[in-house]
Amino acid sequence: MVTALVLALALADVTPPPPTREPPRARSLLVPAIEAVLIDFGLASFNNLVSREPFAQISLESIRVNLPLSAWSFDADYFLTNQFGHPYQGAWSFTAARSSGLGFWLSTIYPFVTSLLWELVLEVDQPSINDHITTTLGGVFLGEVLFRVSMLVTNSTLPQWLKGLFVFLLAPPVSLNRFLFEGQLAAVDVYEQPFFRGWLGGGVFLQSGAPRMGAFITTRLTHGAANEDPTSPFSHFDLSADLSIDRVQVTGDFMVRGLLWGGHFKLGVLDGIGGLFGSYEYVAPQIFRASSVNVGAGTLLHFSLTPTTAIELTAIASGIPFGAGGTVLPTEQADGRDYHVGPGVHVVGEVSLASEQLGFMSVGLRRWNFFGGLYTQPTGHDAVTYVHANVHFRIRSALAGVELVRALRDSNFGGVEVQQALTQIRFTVSWLLVGVTGLAPERR
Repeated sequence: MVTALVLALALADVTPPPPTREPPRARSLLVPAIEAVLIDFGLASFNNLVSREPFAQISLESIRVNLPLSAWSFDADYFLTNQFGHPYQGAWSFTAARSSGLGFWLSTIYPFVTSLLWELVLEVDQPSINDHITTTLGGVFLGEVLFRVSMLVTNSTLPQWLKGLFVFLLAPPVSLNRFLFEGQLAAVDVYEQPFFRGWLGGGVFLQSGAPRMGAFITTRLTHGAANEDPTSPFSHFDLSADLSIDRVQVTGDFMVRGLLWGGHFKLGVLDGIGGLFGSYEYVAPQIFRASSVNVGAGTLLHFSLTPTTAIELTAIASGIPFGAGGTVLPTEQADGRDYHVGPGVHVVGEVSLASEQLGFMSVGLRRWNFFGGLYTQPTGHDAVTYVHANVHFRIRSALAGVELVRALRDSNFGGVEVQQALTQIRFTVSWLLVGVTGLAPERR
């Protein structure tokens, strides 16, 4: 996943410069509308004229057939296309709006409308309900994180040419609007010097279950402190991205999760944020995978042991309007898919320790439960569970760590029961990413 590599490189030096006073900024509703439509028409034209894809050979008749509500269905495209390609496409129109000075909620209109345009007009296939969900919600969540990371890069101490390159690779519409309007159009709800912490690096892994070994690069980032009041949607978010390479294949994991609505609270010695979280996740190990957009309630609790050391607990339970999971065996396959789809639930739980002197340590769990039969046949369930533990010791401005991941799948569709498991051990060397305050911000 190229995005994981770009994030890892772009975050190498995001230490913000001293604050500066900026003039008031303008915004535009028209600029992102034009850009979003041009993006869709550009992709459709390439598919129609260059690659000559059958789905792109549109006509007035194909548009007429797609307009009725009865034409909507659930498609069976490739897992990567549906679960990563569509959210990334939605992120382009969303970042076009954000970099034109629009706020978070107003910007959500753009991926929603352009996704409708694509489904109804720019392909001959029946309009896809799952594509519309993942393009819109996945595009919003992924787009907001890419936009905010591009702002971290813009306000960093990197050389100007390198800033421009990384912003272009992360979010091309942001780069375009900065070039065209010289910073006059910019979102005013993004704090230019936020608290952030994390790491980027790489290493080697060993895996059982589907035996293999290889190399990987990895990025982790927490944006916004748990003891600060969130100022806007996704002013607090978590990001993780991995790209693994071995002799057989390239696989990637990508997760973004942010606070959509909520606030800061205090319970005795505990600080925390709580409310409604939005998440987009794409995980794809060798033998099974899971991806979803989900929204749910949760909290992050922060307890300062010392001014430089803190314990944090995360707990979130979410509903999944549409999710995809598993690697379907030939005996399971239905409707041409090699994965199952359906609504479901998603839970996250994690306990972590952050110390400026020692480093990081965490134990956590992520679980997806998908329920088949509502959208497509056959009926059944697919449960994918990830349990992880990691220790990263600080050595000056670097981290040396060991990570353990245990992944489990329990599936039963149409009377076909499948149980799979894998264990992965990863040895990492990473560079610290720290902004504004230390790894464990002092409780305020």
